[in-house]
Amino acid sequence: MTSTSFSQIQVQSFKIDSLKGDFVVKFTMSPSHSPMNASVGLGPKVVAGFGDFNVMIRFNADGNIDVRNGANFMADSVYPYAAGSKYYVEVKGNTDSAKYSVSIRKQGEDSVLLANNYGFRMNNYTGTLHYFSELINENPAPTDKGVPGSFIGLSDFQIGDFSSLTVDNFNIPIEYSLTGDFGFKFVLTPSHDKMNASAGLSKIPMTGWGDFNAMIQFNPDGNIKVRDSSSFMADSAVPYKGGMKYIFLVWGNTNTSKYNVKVYNENGDTVTLAKNYRFRQNKPGDTLNYVCVKINQNPAEGIPESYVAVDGIEIGTLGFDGSVPALSQTVPVQTGDTTVSFVITPVGSAIDALYAFNELAAVAWGELNAIVRFNPDGNIDARDSAKLES
Repeated sequence: MTSTSFSQIQVQSFKIDSLKGDFVVKFTMSPSHSPMNASVGLGPKVVAGFGDFNVMIRFNADGNIDVRNGANFMADSVYPYAAGSKYYVEVKGNTDSAKYSVSIRKQGEDSVLLANNYGFRMNNYTGTLHYFSELINENPAPTDKGVPGSFIGLSDFQIGDFSSLTVDNFNIPIEYSLTGDFGFKFVLTPSHDKMNASAGLSKIPMTGWGDFNAMIQFNPDGNIKVRDSSSFMADSAVPYKGGMKYIFLVWGNTNTSKYNVKVYNENGDTVTLAKNYRFRQNKPGDTLNYVCVKINQNPAEGIPESYVAVDGIEIGTLGFDGSVPALSQTVPVQTGDTTVSFVITPVGSAIDALYAFNELAAVAWGELNAIVRFNPDGNIDARDSAKLES
């Protein structure tokens, strides 16, 4: 028997937002050859071999695309592939049940359900998916049937496009709970004008409208609204259009059960939708643990086959306008050597504002430890013990 040499396997892994509970992943893939021997998929760690995948889609050596179901590769439909063609893939699954389904569509053709409720490959399963990976077998030996120099072109990777027409509730667990001051950002794209759908945050997995705490609505009257306790309203009228992306910045405090919402559309327009609105309190939210989406497709109240695409989820995105003097976000405890990456966007030059990391929730300058400042001179500096310099 000829064994595969790892020098003949090309591997690439990409760290993604952790997937736990219900998940949806979309991407585009294009094989360089047909037939070839290569796989893409999801797993808990950087892939070193085929056994590190849990969710696995393969360009097989027979010239067909198949999917891993437990210990075997199979497919509900025979699906040949052609070199250079683009294939649009949607993976829907649940990490708790360790099951997933795969739909695939070639450009210009209808979607095909390739795998329905298949089981994860369980070799190294940890309960959470952290990496999207590709693995190319270039070994031409008869046991491997790889192609030297072969590769998969990957693009348009996206987490959380809730375009299912059969599931109207969706929950994504947040990697760590939001407590006290919090900041959050996500991108929502409604499928239609004047639909009826909501997205937001909750303490518990959402099964109905009453489970939301912070709640943004694409209202049937054609405007974006925000929940203020028992009612939907908005500080400014913001009409929405189907197919347009909207970036939402949400920040507030779980102890006061109040929050604020700004919206940015893809044209760069910015509007404050809600200031100091109150949580919906059917299920009190002293912590926020889930990103939730709910679609009303009842034709008497909503639009059949409507959906909201969700991506760009970021935890700890803090945005405020100066009416709040200080805003803090709890993060996992950092000890010893640590590296933190973040993006800061000042609203103008020659301002006086800072971003800092510290042990306690800060209410005064002297309580901050590691400080980066936008100073009034129009420069960025950092704190070195007792002084700011660069």
